[in-house]
Amino acid sequence: MAILDLACRHEVGPFALEGVLKIHRPQLIYLSGENGCGKSTLLKIIAGHLHPGQGHLRIGSNLLLDTTRGINIKPEYRGVAWQSQEDSLFPHVSLEKNVSWWHRYPRGMELAQRLETEPYLDRLPGQLSGGQRALGLLARTLATPYEVVLLDEPLASLDDAKHELALRVIQSEVQRGRTIVMIVHHPERYESVVTLPRSLFKIELN
Repeated sequence: MAILDLACRHEVGPFALEGVLKIHRPQLIYLSGENGCGKSTLLKIIAGHLHPGQGHLRIGSNLLLDTTRGINIKPEYRGVAWQSQEDSLFPHVSLEKNVSWWHRYPRGMELAQRLETEPYLDRLPGQLSGGQRALGLLARTLATPYEVVLLDEPLASLDDAKHELALRVIQSEVQRGRTIVMIVHHPERYESVVTLPRSLFKIELN
């Protein structure tokens, strides 16, 4: 049984995203491709923030989307961690409450320490630099217990040292049995990058 099994067709004006994505074991997938090829769209469909015209999605044994049967599970019930390109930290609470989801997910504190944001936990997001906010947001996303994690260019604002630190933490999460799909901005910095073409795609990862 695949961890993730997606087939979809999604059209917006002249743009069409169509293809198959199957992932058979926990791993880190670096997803790249030219601007406008549908990378973020693909992640939004998996997360449930976009509803394709045709398709189905299973994560493990759970059927989350089937357009022929009228099934479309809401994002909050899909059991998928999703981080968009936008800075979505909760602006009026401390970084500590952000990374732990008001202490609902205590792993956030551990991840904040590993990502070296622990000294800033008492600050509001507006009091942090862009890199500090990016690391805090990553800690918040990884703190959730979900086995499938979708990251849309989470490291783009980090300097080289923080980039390597964050990447090590992400890779360590795969060792815990998680599947992480991460859109990357500079594919030459990574190994085993999967390129999403503009045309019909078929990606099957064993």
